[in-house]
Amino acid sequence: MTEFFRPSDFVAASAGELPTDVPSFSRYALKNGWRADRRRARIVVDQHGGGWEYHISLAPIEVQNRLLALSQTPATIEPVKPVDAPSKPLWQIFEGLPDKAKAEATRRLAAVDRIETLCRASILGAAVAIVSQETDVSPSTLYNWLAAARGVPRADRLAALAPRRQGRTSTAECDPRAWDFIVADYLRAEKTAFEPCYRRMKEVADREGWSPIPHPKTLKRRLEKEIPVAARIAVRQGPEALKRVYPAQKRDRTHFGPLQAVNIDGHKLDVFVKLPNADTPVRVILVAIQDLGTGLYVGWNLDLAETFESVRLAIADMVENYGIPESITLDNGKAFASKLISGQQKTRFRFRIKEDEPLGVLTQLGIVTHWTTPYSGQSKPIERSFRDLCEEIAKHPLCAGAYTGNSPTNKPHNYGKAAVALADLEALVEHEIDRHNAREGRRGFGMNGRSFLQVWNDKIAAGAMVRRGTEEQRRMLLLASKDVMVRRDQPAIHFYDNRYWAEELIQCAGKKVMVKFDPRQLWAPLAVYSLDGRFVCSADCIEMTGFDDTDAARSHTKLRTGWMKAQKRAAELQQRLSLRELQALVTPSPSPSIEPDQPKVVRLVAAAGGMRGPIPEMTDFNAAFSAGLAALDRDADVLPFPRGGNE
Repeated sequence: MTEFFRPSDFVAASAGELPTDVPSFSRYALKNGWRADRRRARIVVDQHGGGWEYHISLAPIEVQNRLLALSQTPATIEPVKPVDAPSKPLWQIFEGLPDKAKAEATRRLAAVDRIETLCRASILGAAVAIVSQETDVSPSTLYNWLAAARGVPRADRLAALAPRRQGRTSTAECDPRAWDFIVADYLRAEKTAFEPCYRRMKEVADREGWSPIPHPKTLKRRLEKEIPVAARIAVRQGPEALKRVYPAQKRDRTHFGPLQAVNIDGHKLDVFVKLPNADTPVRVILVAIQDLGTGLYVGWNLDLAETFESVRLAIADMVENYGIPESITLDNGKAFASKLISGQQKTRFRFRIKEDEPLGVLTQLGIVTHWTTPYSGQSKPIERSFRDLCEEIAKHPLCAGAYTGNSPTNKPHNYGKAAVALADLEALVEHEIDRHNAREGRRGFGMNGRSFLQVWNDKIAAGAMVRRGTEEQRRMLLLASKDVMVRRDQPAIHFYDNRYWAEELIQCAGKKVMVKFDPRQLWAPLAVYSLDGRFVCSADCIEMTGFDDTDAARSHTKLRTGWMKAQKRAAELQQRLSLRELQALVTPSPSPSIEPDQPKVVRLVAAAGGMRGPIPEMTDFNAAFSAGLAALDRDADVLPFPRGGNE
């Protein structure tokens, strides 16, 4: 059976469905893209000169039936040699179809196969009639399916028979000015709905005479088709929302050893807390450090705000209990990028780096810092871990009535009914972190159902090395307080209603010193430094006891007596000379009397009133004064004082 026909054959079989002359038919075929379909249009050269031939499936069903009748279709269908055309586009189209269309293609293929099977024993018309009754499909539709399957390789028939209802593909005309208006109004950060944008555009279009203006649903479909979803998200929702559309990077952390890399972050607990000396409840910040290789929480601290003090104490907790990490990942917030934490770190992106700035805690410990973007859970796994841990803390039965909700719009109905004491919350946080570390059944990378603590212990048992902090490094990490004065009368430090004392404080009596301490353990020893930064001593806390505690008083007296004896003995060891030997060295020895020399010239003194001889010694002032007055009354020779010249 021939399936390709010349234009003259189509004209002869046409009864008004196609042009009635060959030139008009050729223009019709060119206009409708018949020649673009290389599988169903070809050029042949024969003894008659050759020209274009078209497949029967391109014609309407009525014309197809007439062409088959004119060509005297035989009883069997001879396969036509398939046109050499790639099958990949067919399957790309088929893959994009819904399941319903794919099922319809399967049904059509089964009908075509049934017809070809029946044609081996009967004519085509009889086979089509039988299959039409079996499938309840009209003969004309079956002929269309046969036409679509002819010339297609057997492996590609399923894709070729799939329905391709594309719906309306043309776009309604719209005034370019109206289109620009509605695009600019809709693509704004305020995320305005489409309907108000269309109404505003319609008002301006009526005033300015813009035309034509399509229906709002038509414009909305065009806008959604021509502007990609990602572009709309970028403009209407911002870069953060667009970033969430892009898939996050999966990074394997199993190659990290214990404390080879850690990350730190802060989280405001959704719990009201009652402070000891405050009437209004507050919310506190949990600053925690997580080991990247094992997921274990290795350090934490509670504070009223995310400050460098809370970060420093969390690092101190980690160094005290686990060790010093090789690197740390933290965001660029003010608390983490503080010069007291990351001073002299060349990779810091906050605050100007100065050559004379002090070394930060991380720099002094030799910890390499890696900075991330704040609120980036993909960069800091601890942010995702907070969701699990803080759920256990904030909604614990001990926090009943104190839970605030995770947002202002998600408050519980008993909001603000209670508050948790700070000491109770600290104990709860410590307990829940231990439970979080020890909980089995973890399904993350390398967990294999183990707990974070088990993974840590297994890596340590396998020979992983961890740097331990020295006593000096642990003291350096403690929070520095303001300067305090050492008492002069009793050389001790009075700090937060506690007394701290060490023998070395005696040399600092009456002087200011700097102390470092852990605010969570005020009974622990204070690290005392001079104002120029030199370590002086570690002062122990003197425990306060009851006034009538005789055992404590007796113990204190015994310790004081022993100390005084030790000091006395130490002084005796330093005294190489006895008291008698010292007295002998400073006692003056007897020496002979020394007679003073007499003057060679003696001055004569004339007594008042002509009296010759020495003036009687008068020891009494009143008697001397009376004698002087008496001398003035006596007749005495008055010697006139010479006046000028040689007289």
